[in-house]
Amino acid sequence: MTQDAIRQLDNYLFSTPLSGREDRDPITNGELLRYLATRILDHEHLREVLMSETNRYERHEKFEAMRPYLPFKPYSVGYYEMLERNRGRDLKLQPIDEEKDRYGRRVYPVSMPFYS
Repeated sequence: MTQDAIRQLDNYLFSTPLSGREDRDPITNGELLRYLATRILDHEHLREVLMSETNRYERHEKFEAMRPYLPFKPYSVGYYEMLERNRGRDLKLQPIDEEKDRYGRRVYPVSMPFYS
């Protein structure tokens, strides 16, 4: 495989969710899953890839297909799902808090006038 072909494959795999998109099929091919597993860097990267699969059962199957090829010892799928739930609860990740911190003032919803 040439360097250009490897780059194109990496771009395709990292830009396509495991569950697919409107214009792309889901990643279900075993060889693609194995290759993707070898390109995953760490636990955070694995969490992002796994959570791109919307079906919980298929997420587990794809994780089991990738597990032997990961360059590190992965946790269970439940652990990554728990991390994702906790990540969603973190208020610092909400854009409204970032705007509030950046400008040092309260950001009002559209329905509330600024001067109230």
